Amino acid sequence: MVDRGKVEAMLARLRRYRAYLEELASIPEEELLADVGRLGGVKYYFQVAVESCIDLCNYIVAAKGWRAPQSCADCFTVLGERGVLPAEFVTTARQMAQFRDRLVHLYWEVSDEAVCGLLHTHLYDFDRFASYILTWMEEETGPKGGESEVKT
Repeated sequence: MVDRGKVEAMLARLRRYRAYLEELASIPEEELLADVGRLGGVKYYFQVAVESCIDLCNYIVAAKGWRAPQSCADCFTVLGERGVLPAEFVTTARQMAQFRDRLVHLYWEVSDEAVCGLLHTHLYDFDRFASYILTWMEEETGPKGGESEVKT
């Protein structure tokens, strides 16, 4: 069973990280690029925001007993296969996971300018992910305030 409260708590963490990123996005790019501490914050909050999506994805997959993902990116494919995420967004979500992998494992190859570019163009992807998850939860359980768990 998928626990709605747990999903909502995970989404709350994602919203918090996304809000930190939005705050950092308000800093002019040249100022951000010159501030190694703030730029490090952008990279960290991107990493944990994407990791929040991956964790939520893996939680749903495991709770529902769906096929085990072969990678972090593949967990989004599983949600797409099950109709939780639309096919067009699965590609975007997979790219999010791949970006997170680069930040963690190939950090020296990620340009600061590319990170700033994503900061100014892709924060909405986190909103879309959360929206798809909430829509799926409502389809499974009814509007918030109904049952607290999703029956498998």
